[in-house]
Amino acid sequence: MSPQAHSMFGFPDARAFLSRAIDTQNGVRAIFPEWKGAFSFRMRCYAFRKRERALNRKVYEPGQPMHNATAHDGLIFKLEQMGDGRWAVAAYNEECDAMERLGIDVQDIE
Repeated sequence: MSPQAHSMFGFPDARAFLSRAIDTQNGVRAIFPEWKGAFSFRMRCYAFRKRERALNRKVYEPGQPMHNATAHDGLIFKLEQMGDGRWAVAAYNEECDAMERLGIDVQDIE
């Protein structure tokens, strides 16, 4: 596994992925040819969020909502194996219903 950047600005890929996940209702996926790449990217997302939280501790005063928090804290990351053997990192809001995330209309189910 490669060493992680010491600054949150060393994670432009994770930052873009998390921003897209927040902006969509159903979440997003990043596809990788093997498990190792997907696992590493998920760890980069966790590391970015950790560094963003540390920065917000310095920027915001205790008691403010963003002190020790990030806009991405509501995201859940999951590793998923695709049918063709590839792996995906899925990111979606924890408030997102599983049926919505899979794109299933509840009215279609009898």
